Amino acid sequence: MIKYKFALPILLAGGSFVFGASRQKFIPSENNDTDSIRINVMYTPTIPKDQITQFPVCIDDKMLADIKHAIGETVTHNIKPEVIDIKSENYDVIYIYNNGTARIRRGGTRAWRNQNPGNIRLSDVARAAGAIGQAGGFAVFPNDSVGMAAIKTLLLSPGYRNRTIAGAVIKWAPPFENDTVSYKSQIKRLTGLSTAIKITELTPEQLNCVADAIRTIEGWRTGHEVVQDSTQLHPDIRQKYYEYLLAQQQRREDSHHRSL
Repeated sequence: MIKYKFALPILLAGGSFVFGASRQKFIPSENNDTDSIRINVMYTPTIPKDQITQFPVCIDDKMLADIKHAIGETVTHNIKPEVIDIKSENYDVIYIYNNGTARIRRGGTRAWRNQNPGNIRLSDVARAAGAIGQAGGFAVFPNDSVGMAAIKTLLLSPGYRNRTIAGAVIKWAPPFENDTVSYKSQIKRLTGLSTAIKITELTPEQLNCVADAIRTIEGWRTGHEVVQDSTQLHPDIRQKYYEYLLAQQQRREDSHHRSL
């Protein structure tokens, strides 16, 4: 007799789940916008979500067919690809998207893999600047531009803005783990600015120069990316994607009920 227990990870990792035979179907949007993907999400209120975890651990073909047969409503909507979660695996950083794909950054420097050109540690300020997680002890940002903007956000935060450039470098790259003297020298050489200038005295253009210099000094060496579609995703990553879909469906249902 098969005992029932929490089986969501196993179901999500399997060949089929309550989202249909292929679990997701990608159709190019009608406006041919490559940044927009139409996704058919199969979900049914016929199977209460609190019962989804009560399926047997071992799912045979008949059970899968029964689950598929129970599928009711198809929801179609246009979405723009956005990072919904990240996963760190060895030295790789895996970015999971809301369209069921994943992008793996492999090789290169930690700054490049994390899309974090300043090698910023995860903190409340980093989260406010757009950090979505951490890998290798450093914050991970959804894209390079957000990571670059985070350097300036951190420099203008209370912990840095009243410091000189030299003082900011000491806090940013403390001597116990960096060659702070060399760091300050490189900032001066790359920007042409005196390190005695306060961060609050910098013009927007000068602040950009300091941020660019930090990116250079921290090390930004590109590696290579591997893009996976939904059929190639690791079960753990596929599970994160389906959890996202369930949450989105719940939001739509809650919104619908509120509008009644």
